[in-house]
Amino acid sequence: GTTLSLPGGGNADNGKLKVLANSDVCNWQAASSAPWLTLTGPNQSGIGNLPYVAAPNPGFVPRSATITIGNQSVAVTQNVQSYLSAAAASGVPGSIARVTVAVVTPPTAASSLTATFSVVPNASAPAITAALSFQPDPGTPTYPVPTPAIAVSNSSSGATITLTWQQEFLVGQGYLMGEILVPIPSTATTGQSYAVQGTGGNWVDYEYVPQAFIPGMIATLTVGNPFPASKWLSPVSAAPGGAGLTLTVNGEGFAP
Repeated sequence: GTTLSLPGGGNADNGKLKVLANSDVCNWQAASSAPWLTLTGPNQSGIGNLPYVAAPNPGFVPRSATITIGNQSVAVTQNVQSYLSAAAASGVPGSIARVTVAVVTPPTAASSLTATFSVVPNASAPAITAALSFQPDPGTPTYPVPTPAIAVSNSSSGATITLTWQQEFLVGQGYLMGEILVPIPSTATTGQSYAVQGTGGNWVDYEYVPQAFIPGMIATLTVGNPFPASKWLSPVSAAPGGAGLTLTVNGEGFAP
């Protein structure tokens, strides 16, 4: 064939290509275009098997390579390994920020799934002392998303939340899980941020084989300006066309 999609969901894989030559004395050579796809015994003759070894895909996008045998080529594609994704978000001090999270796996049915996310302060941002929580995606009326068991922990180095589903449900490329609710400390200031990442876990496929999640991409939760509110003005009135004046706005939630 001219195309090969590697199995294993982005994990390490090995297999063979069968090469058909029209003569036992026909010598042929094979070459790979990518260092992650290596060939064993690339110089042979006649009819033979060409073994290949694919390294795990460490990235978050599918990748491709080409195996060339004589004047023919085979396009090889490899999917991504299973990981947990978190979207960028923002919130104000003393409020709840909502971080959308998803699981990225090859489309299949999962009999159970465990996912751990961390929220770590960047630079001088204060530690999150209140517990994280989770709001599941409602799904559809005919196929609601089950509610997971939740375990949370907090420390000066960061807060974590572990979600565990024991019910069977469908997952797939970019399957939306819901939102992690992050309580931003009231002592946080504008411009500070937190790193949100799916750090690990596993899911069990329809053949009851555990599949591990690799660490996902780091998303940024940014602390934004608070919502300002004015209480009273000084002076409370001024005549049109009068002399210049300084108007003082008293209230709360102002930023420089």
